[in-house]
Amino acid sequence: MLVFDGDETPVRVALKDFGSDVELLPFDLPEYAEIPDHVRSVLHRWKPEELAHSVLSAICAGHLRFLADIVERELGVPGETLWRLAREQVLAYQERFPELADRFAMFDLLAPKVGRVALNREQLMGGGFHERAERDAEFDVMHGLVDNPLAQP
Repeated sequence: MLVFDGDETPVRVALKDFGSDVELLPFDLPEYAEIPDHVRSVLHRWKPEELAHSVLSAICAGHLRFLADIVERELGVPGETLWRLAREQVLAYQERFPELADRFAMFDLLAPKVGRVALNREQLMGGGFHERAERDAEFDVMHGLVDNPLAQP
């Protein structure tokens, strides 16, 4: 991530291990009280389905999709096995925290279909890459649906 100064000059590079930016829901949750007001006021707020899609895009499409191919080619483990293991981890987490069932339903990471981000359309429409937080305020250009690899086969 590039960090810019007041003159919009890149001044340093910051590394993070998030799949995406720190993002909040459009309504407050009790946990948000721990976030300082000045920080909370600048964080993006996205609808649950948009945040879920962001996670699915970043983790599934951006990482696991390529890992599945490598695991299959190099280790002989079918891609379906990797997706099953990932799905099992989501389910195990949900079982571990049953009190959060309403939140899991809100995000529905195991939905059968998810929106397809049309990167070429986004680039051609002038959306560009999301290298600055202000440019990521609008969600990706979506076109159609694709199968969610985390959903039950």
